[in-house]
Amino acid sequence: MIRECLGLFCENLTQKGERYILDNYVPKDGTYMFITMADEMWNISEPLDIIYDKKKGVLDGRDSPKYLDFCFLDYYSKLIDMNKPIDQKKIIHSNNYYAFFIKKESLSDPKFTQSVIDEYYSILKEPRKKYKDAKSLELYQQSEESLGKLDETALEQIHDWISLNLRSIHIDASRKDYLKLFFVYTDMGKTKECYKRESQRYEIPNIYNSNKFNMNVDGKIVGLPNNNLGMNAKKPYLANHSRKIEVPYLINQEEAVLQARFYDFLMGYASKGRVNLYFDYLEGEILAFRPGEYPKTKVSGYFLRLRKGKKEVEIHNADVVVSYSPNLCPAFYHKKILSADRDDYGVINERSQLEKLIDDIFFNKSLISNYFTNPGDLLIRDERVLNQLVAIRERLFSWFYKNNEINIWPVLRDAGKFLIKNSICRGFWKKAKFQINLLWSLEDFFAGNKKKEEDMNYLEDQFENYMDDKNGWRFRSDEEYYFGVGQLVSYFISISNSKKKPLSLINPFMNADNDNMIKKHMTFLFKKYNYRIDYNNLRVKRLYSNVMQYHPKQPMVDAIVLSAGLTSDCFIFK
Repeated sequence: MIRECLGLFCENLTQKGERYILDNYVPKDGTYMFITMADEMWNISEPLDIIYDKKKGVLDGRDSPKYLDFCFLDYYSKLIDMNKPIDQKKIIHSNNYYAFFIKKESLSDPKFTQSVIDEYYSILKEPRKKYKDAKSLELYQQSEESLGKLDETALEQIHDWISLNLRSIHIDASRKDYLKLFFVYTDMGKTKECYKRESQRYEIPNIYNSNKFNMNVDGKIVGLPNNNLGMNAKKPYLANHSRKIEVPYLINQEEAVLQARFYDFLMGYASKGRVNLYFDYLEGEILAFRPGEYPKTKVSGYFLRLRKGKKEVEIHNADVVVSYSPNLCPAFYHKKILSADRDDYGVINERSQLEKLIDDIFFNKSLISNYFTNPGDLLIRDERVLNQLVAIRERLFSWFYKNNEINIWPVLRDAGKFLIKNSICRGFWKKAKFQINLLWSLEDFFAGNKKKEEDMNYLEDQFENYMDDKNGWRFRSDEEYYFGVGQLVSYFISISNSKKKPLSLINPFMNADNDNMIKKHMTFLFKKYNYRIDYNNLRVKRLYSNVMQYHPKQPMVDAIVLSAGLTSDCFIFK
């Protein structure tokens, strides 16, 4: 699948050139400076602070006329990863002699001595000090044959300038970010050619995961790519020991470079928080979105879920999407079945709107931002909500973002019932009403009818008629019975003399496994509060009598209808 995604990336890269990567590239936070190498005097430019604001999603410094040049030179001066440095002490983080990258805090580190600087330029001047093993040396010699010798004069001049001037540069060292120095010529075109050349000199010997896996096949070197793979001598289980060649696969240098560009491209999106990618083969485009955002039209192709890791971009989810649509068909209707005021009742046509509704009402706005968060890192105080989120989030994500043909109603139904019971037991009656309305709206949506809405409207009307009936009445269904149980429990709580209503009275009914337990707890409440009930109150007496006489046809307690009766307006008082 990655190969197919890489294919679409290559098509766009061929059409749009290197700007396709650079426009999406996010330089690391820091202070960026040009040092112009002129014949008379070397000049230091005004510094530019480039900082990515994660909360606002804004890159400070992007509006500067110097930003695009900084971005270009920074991209071609970065290390492939921190395990492939020029400076073996990993204090200097650039890959060529035209650039000098260092963490600001390292300037005051006693380990950062002049010898570190000297060694850095010594290795750049004579790379064979670094590439000692035969396979790495072979790759370096190839690069030297194609690129030519490096400019030793420029290297020595830059080395001298750094040695004399680095510690006298005035910067704000309070931020723990980078100081990045770029040595440039007055001709920026010439400068960019030099940076690309020296970047290749570093990249070719370091493009593979480890050169010890390299093989010469028909005169061409192939090796294990460095992206999204791991091979480590300390972890022998990563190798496939049942094969003659233990590594997963080998590719040539051109493919390895192209794959590295692809992962740089992905890292740009991950750095900006645009972690949901659609590789749309219908339009030949790669579309990237933040959590909660969706494509505007249908998409067919591949889906990748990214995460910015500590060292590289990580792919946490990958799948095929076929005719994925961001719109709901049919539309979802959020119904106000129980009286509970919100501003978002009505028709919903988009998946994003329904996702936000479920996130808000069921999961306290903890779902959208935590589809792939490690359970141990979830900051959700209510353990019951946390457990339900972890249990169903993967299936919800697939349905919302990949349109997989899975039936999410069973998991939504079970989670919804559990969360409603949890809300009521914790005393969040208003929230429980919202959850019941959403759950029943979802039931009608997935069933493709209005049955639940019509049944509950009829039930409320019928129950109000029962309360007004002076001639006597009887329950006709289990739904009427459980609604009545909820009404009676609500009434008993309301007549309690306690300043704080004893919500613990609800729990035995919400947790009851059968009707015998319901009647046992109801008898307890009647004995406890009958001193508050007037003998002539026929509404209460008949309701209690009918509850105690009715025997449900189904053995399972309908906790949701009971919850509806509990949270609805109490018809006894009407």
